[in-house]
Amino acid sequence: MGRQTNPKSLRFLVCLSMCLALPSAANTDGMCTKWTGQSCPNDRCRDTFIPEKQFFFREGLDLTKIPQDIPRNSVRVILRANMFTRLPVGIFNYLTSCEWLVLSLNRIFDVEPGAFTGLSRLKALFLRVNCITVVKSNMFKGLKSLQKLHLKDNEITVVEKGSFNSLASIYLVELSVNRLTTISPDVFINLPRPLHLPDFAQQKGERINCSSLCWLFHELKHNTVSDLFPKSFTTCSEGTWLHHLTCGDEGE
Repeated sequence: MGRQTNPKSLRFLVCLSMCLALPSAANTDGMCTKWTGQSCPNDRCRDTFIPEKQFFFREGLDLTKIPQDIPRNSVRVILRANMFTRLPVGIFNYLTSCEWLVLSLNRIFDVEPGAFTGLSRLKALFLRVNCITVVKSNMFKGLKSLQKLHLKDNEITVVEKGSFNSLASIYLVELSVNRLTTISPDVFINLPRPLHLPDFAQQKGERINCSSLCWLFHELKHNTVSDLFPKSFTTCSEGTWLHHLTCGDEGE
């Protein structure tokens, strides 16, 4: 198979290459593979619709574009482990019954504002393990019923103001295992409470200067966001990713 490569380094390089729209390695021997280089189980390399449950699966098939033949009455749509890179405006317009959309383990780096228009019943959106670097303003426009947003393990550095404005029903936003350096002030301020950000303090990379997140420290301190962070975050303790956070009252 050739020389061995550090899995973390390989994963980052592959994700970076896809974010720059560079060619990817070809699929070999007909094996169903994820872009991480791991072969997926046979039962996950599937193309099927289960009418009695209204579940649609198209997984591990190296698709580069969102299929447009998904049954309109699908309640769960699982498009995991393909090769999607972009989500254009209105791509899911006709899936008005969908409540669960899984787009994890792809190569998505560009989500246009309005991409999820039409998904007014969607309750859970999974975008884990993709190449997203910026959560844009109005990226999730139209998702008024969304309760869970999973963005774990992307390459996100910035969350722009207005990113979550239309999420009137949200109670969980998963942003762990990214490269966060900037979250616009008040990005969570109008969201329902309690709001959960599981494992938020788990970010990639070494200790970084996140002074731009001081507002978040104070928001937490005054309990406007609840049940989000481990104690190590609130004290900016040694060894945490916010060790260099300077908020003026770290000793409290």
